[in-house]
Amino acid sequence: AQSPALRLWLGDAMYPKGSVTSAAQLREAYAQAGEPALRGVPVDGVYDDHDYGLNDGGVGWELKEDARQLFLNEVVGAPADSARRTQRGGLYGSRTLGEPPRQLKVVMLDTRFGRADHAVPSPGGWSRVPKAGYLAGVTRSACALLGVGSSHSAPVLDEEQWAWLRTQLTNSTASAHLIVSSVQVLTSAAAVESWGHFPRERRRLLSLLEETRPRGALLLSGDVHYAELAGAPRAALPPGAELLEVTSSGLTHACGLGAVGGPLCGLQHRLFASHRCRLTRVAAVVSCCSSSSSSE
Repeated sequence: AQSPALRLWLGDAMYPKGSVTSAAQLREAYAQAGEPALRGVPVDGVYDDHDYGLNDGGVGWELKEDARQLFLNEVVGAPADSARRTQRGGLYGSRTLGEPPRQLKVVMLDTRFGRADHAVPSPGGWSRVPKAGYLAGVTRSACALLGVGSSHSAPVLDEEQWAWLRTQLTNSTASAHLIVSSVQVLTSAAAVESWGHFPRERRRLLSLLEETRPRGALLLSGDVHYAELAGAPRAALPPGAELLEVTSSGLTHACGLGAVGGPLCGLQHRLFASHRCRLTRVAAVVSCCSSSSSSE
């Protein structure tokens, strides 16, 4: 857009050097990252694991409160009295753009602050293991192929955030809803972090969307260093539900680069591809969106 109303960060606004042991290291990483582009455009969003301070980090991260305050200071510029600074469950929040009857509601989830461990805890944050992130991806892939964690019932969101999300979606009058998750929701790619490793929570999210039926709902995610359009397998959705997810990720990093990352990225895409929409369906969706836009 020539005059964007909002820039959304989907996580990993910066990458700290080395293992993070203090809030000062997070603060320094923000200082080195510099100011975001598009000056003058309001910024909002959520952190992911790197600006949270721990690769694959979750509820047990000892600096999570520092990470929350720093992200709200350095990226969002939230006021000192913002509820996002003190509410239980993390920095989730929402904002509405536009005027009735053409309003977009942006619902931003915090998938780190209250998220429990995977069925097999991720080694991604092990500071003494070289390339621990690759080991974490291999661990998740092996678990998926062996069926380990297929009934994992640990939470992604704590109950306070679930209650807030239900309130945001119930009887909303917005004409479109953008639901932001730093990690992917619908992907079948096992190597990456996603809601798929927490199957009960993903079913709960999809069921809530089916129950509340917010108009024009679209999932938006980041994290994986590539972009794609995904749809949920029929078996993962409640009867009659339709849902698409746009992953927009990787301004400075790419999945397919590097001597190790490139081959592994390609292998992952070949092994886990069921979530990607077929070209015919993508064309239909784009055509439908274009028609809707031109008629408004």
